[in-house]
Amino acid sequence: LQQRHPDELNEDSIVLITGAAGFIGSELAMALHRVYNVKQVLCIDIMDVSLTTSADPATSTPPVSAKMASGAAKDKVKTFYSKTEQEMALFEFKRQRVFNMMQTLGTKGTFYRADFRPSIPEYFDMGEVPILDTIFKTHPDITHVVHLADPYHGGATVLSAEGSTNDGTGHLLTQAVPRVKEQIKSGMIEALFEQLKKIKDQQGPGAVPHFIYASSYEVYDHLHNTEHSPNQPPFQEDKPITTPSSLRGASKLIDEILAF
Repeated sequence: LQQRHPDELNEDSIVLITGAAGFIGSELAMALHRVYNVKQVLCIDIMDVSLTTSADPATSTPPVSAKMASGAAKDKVKTFYSKTEQEMALFEFKRQRVFNMMQTLGTKGTFYRADFRPSIPEYFDMGEVPILDTIFKTHPDITHVVHLADPYHGGATVLSAEGSTNDGTGHLLTQAVPRVKEQIKSGMIEALFEQLKKIKDQQGPGAVPHFIYASSYEVYDHLHNTEHSPNQPPFQEDKPITTPSSLRGASKLIDEILAF
C-alpha cells in the first residue's frame, strides 16, 4: 500500500485542527507554524463557550426566537438563549486567542467558525452547508487531522435524578452517551470519520490523512481506584480500562473504540 502522506510533519503538510480556538488547539496551530513551518493550518471551531441549551425556561434566560425562512424550514423556529456575563467574558477571551493565532499564522492560516456536528434529518432541510465536505474539497491535500473539539468541556457531566445530563447549573448537555430518549449525541468524531471514509472510497486508503485524537484521563476510573484495580495510578495505556469515571470519559472511550 502506497501511503500518499508521510507520517512526519514537514513544509508540505496541511493540517486540519478541530477545536482550534481552545488553549491546546491554538497553541498547537502556532507550534506547527513555528517548529515545522507547515504549508497550511486549517482551523475550525464553533467559538461557543458552551454547547449547552436549556429545555427548562425556569433555569435559563428568556429565549429569542428567529424564524427560519428557507424552503421546508420556513415554519421551523430556532431558539437562541442569551449569554451570561461570564460566558461573554469567556467568549471574548477565546476571540482574542484566535486573533493572536491567526496573526501568527498569517497567510498560512485559515479559520472556519462553524459547528460541524450532524443535525440529521434537518441537516439539508435548513439549508446548512456540509462544512467538512467543503473544507476537504477546497483542500484536497490535507495530510493530518487533529481532533480536539470537545462538546463536553463545560464542566463535569452529572446524571440527575430525572435521568437527564446537566452541568450542575440546570443546563442540559449534549449527551456524552445516548441514554435519554430524543436527546442527541454530539456526533463530531462520527462526522469526521464519515468524511475520511469518503476519501478512502473515492481515492483509496493511501489518500486518507493521518488522524490524531485527543482523549481524556476520565476514561480511567480515577475517582474509585482501589488496590484491586488492574490499572493503578499512574495509569498505563497497555493495561485494561475498567470503568470510566464520568459520562464524558465513557464518550471519549467510545470515540477511541471508533477510531481504533
